[in-house]
Amino acid sequence: MYDIWWLMIPVLAVLAIIYGIMRYRLHVGRAVLKEEEKLLAGQFELLQKEQKEMNEFKAQMAEEIQQWKMSREENSERVALFQNDLLSDLKTEEDRCYWQDALLNLTFLHKLDECRKQGIEVTLEGFPQEGMPVPKANHTELTSLMINLFDNAREACQLIPEIENRWILIDVRKDRSRLFVSMKNSCNEQSRQRSGTKTWKRNSDEHGIGLDIINDLVSGMKGWIKSERRENVYHVELMLPLGRDI
Repeated sequence: MYDIWWLMIPVLAVLAIIYGIMRYRLHVGRAVLKEEEKLLAGQFELLQKEQKEMNEFKAQMAEEIQQWKMSREENSERVALFQNDLLSDLKTEEDRCYWQDALLNLTFLHKLDECRKQGIEVTLEGFPQEGMPVPKANHTELTSLMINLFDNAREACQLIPEIENRWILIDVRKDRSRLFVSMKNSCNEQSRQRSGTKTWKRNSDEHGIGLDIINDLVSGMKGWIKSERRENVYHVELMLPLGRDI
């Protein structure tokens, strides 16, 4: 009998070790589960915070969009007033249409009127009777571009003392989805020397956006521009894509 108990001691020791190992694993498993619960709680709290920030961002975007719409309506009213001012300044009895965009057409007519007052003869070629189409996507850029090209040519002509030698020739044509504009103007030695400056006016605050910005506008509209001088003639030629909707 004593021998049997002596033999049971190793078995009981092994069972105790196995029991200890199982209790340790159970303890470790519970600890891991608690850590996972903490992590899940932290992630849930982070998600709630992100959702709150997203809701605040959406509310802010909605407010900014509403303000942009209101600002756009106000700007549209200002553009309409500007168009009316241009139209009243022109004081023309006939409705002439060179561009289908109303703002560009009125501005263009205003520049023609300025040239006539300064004794500059302007010849226009290629404009269809219904007006040249302008893409809605970049009609503002095209308006700025034409204004400043016109101003550069007009300022060069102003430096010519002989009024009879002041002239500008503008030729436009549309080839499928591309607009080609050619502008030639008379110039003299004085205007050639000043052609590299940003403005030829005495008051630099009154000048347009300049040749550098003209090049940037053409580049931004995915077009090209080139210029050359031959004797007393300055020539600018450019191409602008109009888009498939034209």
